[in-house]
Amino acid sequence: GAGTNIISWDGDVNSRTGLSSWMQYLPFTAKENPKVLIIGSGGGRDVVASLVSGSRDVTAVELNPIIFDTVKSYGDRAGNLYTHPFVNAYVDEGRSFVSRSDEKFDIIYIPFVDTWASVSSGGLGVSENFLYTIEGFQEYYDHLEEDGKIIVVRWLIDSPRFVTTFAELLQQNGFPTTDLQKHLLIVSSDSVELDPSVTMAIFSKSQFTYDEVQYMNDLITKNGYKPILVPGLVALEPYPAYLNGKISNEEFYPLFLTKVHPVTDDSPFFLSFEKPLPTIVVVLVYVSLIIVAAFILGPLIWLKKQSVEKTDLKTWSVVLYFSSLGIGFILIELSLLQKFILLLGNPTTTFAILLFTILIASGIGSQISTRLVQHNTKNLLFVLSGILVIGIVYVVALP
Repeated sequence: GAGTNIISWDGDVNSRTGLSSWMQYLPFTAKENPKVLIIGSGGGRDVVASLVSGSRDVTAVELNPIIFDTVKSYGDRAGNLYTHPFVNAYVDEGRSFVSRSDEKFDIIYIPFVDTWASVSSGGLGVSENFLYTIEGFQEYYDHLEEDGKIIVVRWLIDSPRFVTTFAELLQQNGFPTTDLQKHLLIVSSDSVELDPSVTMAIFSKSQFTYDEVQYMNDLITKNGYKPILVPGLVALEPYPAYLNGKISNEEFYPLFLTKVHPVTDDSPFFLSFEKPLPTIVVVLVYVSLIIVAAFILGPLIWLKKQSVEKTDLKTWSVVLYFSSLGIGFILIELSLLQKFILLLGNPTTTFAILLFTILIASGIGSQISTRLVQHNTKNLLFVLSGILVIGIVYVVALP
């Protein structure tokens, strides 16, 4: 699982001034009393940082209720963080929470919402993450005040994707890509060449002001951090040519050994970096084929050899029928699961509701089909047409 820190704190917003040298602390101080939303607040380190830096209105959203309970169990030792008068804590999926909210924020902060153990094993390369898609960032953008900021904290390897994602976001909102250099600041904690280095991207809905740039650059220099992009001051290669519009996306993407294109809800694999396919995907395909061959085709071939009758066509038609049924079931279930998570929020609740509904509906459908569809082509076509229409409605209506 992913680690998360619980800060030893007395609850006094004037204490823990030592956090002021922490890189992720910097953007909270750029505006007086910012209204902050933290997605994936975990043990609350970022919540404490925002409070100590001057925010008096912090919304913390965490998917795992056990983490909230654990922090609360420390009571005074953790400053009673999630019952603090300046903190509103919610157990919810971050993007789902934003989509349902009518509030606007000065800062929407997304710190490391994933599991490093899965990254190291390649697991997250084939895991969806709807927080980092273009559609997700558009929702955050729509919930910002006019001078609001989206702040994402991840690793150095994510820097190119930060650039392309926010470039696409600007274009969607009527700005040219060349304006990105006025809206984006990226800084790294340790190095601009070697991973893992904690890297922070700050995207401003409006252009960074001169005072904001100077303030952030002074703090970066003072604390020894490594600037990657600072509006008007720093732009490391190969970003200048892209930011100035001298090279296109098609020319920019191949400059990197990893995937750097923006991701969408239809393919939300932000953490998939390998070209062309993650190694784990290739391994899973081969393993799946071996299992299919061993446990499905193997017995069928054995039964064929044992049988005297020539039932090749009938046997393989049955295999095709049940294979198609299983594949269709899985594809529909997975696609609906992805979409309904954005509506319902909690993945466990969504999975339970969806699976229960599908199983009940399958049972009812099987019972009805024996009476209405069997040996009746007209009814069969009617049912199939209904399924197709419902599928199209889901595609159009769901987020």
